[in-house]
Amino acid sequence: MEVAGEAVAAPEEAKLNRSRLRVSSKMLESEMEEHSEERHGLREVLLWLLLPNNHLVSLPWVLSSGFLHLMLLDMRSNTLTMLGPELLALSGLCMLLARNNRFDRPDMLPKGLTQTPLSHSLQVLNLSGNCF
Repeated sequence: MEVAGEAVAAPEEAKLNRSRLRVSSKMLESEMEEHSEERHGLREVLLWLLLPNNHLVSLPWVLSSGFLHLMLLDMRSNTLTMLGPELLALSGLCMLLARNNRFDRPDMLPKGLTQTPLSHSLQVLNLSGNCF
């Protein structure tokens, strides 16, 4: 990943890769909650959350519970129709990839986005391939 012209890599323990598993939102939330309980530090160490090509209809609600260091959220090619308020809690997010979902209206971003720290940290927002 490149942020502000600098290449950024994350060690394997800082990534949660659930690409192409065809998991549902409910299954993912359950798994992330289990990981949080098993590895108390998941919220502190997770830098990349890779969730492309699944059956996700919403952001996992556990994201609103303090993933302060998350830099990359990859939600490409799911069935999202909006990005909920969970997104606002990701104050360190640099890159959000949400192309090829089912966004079809301009109000699919959470209200108040421009008044949160996320509006300053987010450097890449890819929403291409949606029908606005």
